Amino acid sequence: MLLVLAISLNVSAQDCKLVTRTSKKSSEIQSKGGSAQSKDFLLLYLEKLYDPKNPDDTLNYSAMIMVGSRYQLKDSIIKARGTFEFFLSNGESVSWSNAEASNLGDVFMTSYPNHIMFSVKVTKEQFTSLTKSYITRLETFDIVQTEFGTKSQRQLLSIANCLINGAINWD
Repeated sequence: MLLVLAISLNVSAQDCKLVTRTSKKSSEIQSKGGSAQSKDFLLLYLEKLYDPKNPDDTLNYSAMIMVGSRYQLKDSIIKARGTFEFFLSNGESVSWSNAEASNLGDVFMTSYPNHIMFSVKVTKEQFTSLTKSYITRLETFDIVQTEFGTKSQRQLLSIANCLINGAINWD
């Protein structure tokens, strides 16, 4: 029994190494999150936010995906709200509305002259749905569709569980 507990704790601790902490000097808001790459090299970042000035904020979890593009999004898309739809390995799908889109410019200095970010903020209850099964596919704004390989699926599930279960401290 003790051996099983030790193995379980060790695996849990290793999984949370995928989660890192960031903070802005200009703001007291802190975030912790982690990312994984899709099969076509898009980056999905899962994040938990903490604002000490507003600790009761319920929209404190988010998902973001960045896409390299030769084009900028039109204002009509940026001003509109979209949906993130996650397809899970258990056959379920999870949809989050009120997603935003933005043009970032050439932030990663790649061969693409522009990068586009799609993001959405959700509650803990909504985010918890990502801790049940692997994320196999993501669709957003009816523009981006991407799939995740086995390693990335495991990473995203681990990140989501660490963010929800509080295995990380804000101190």
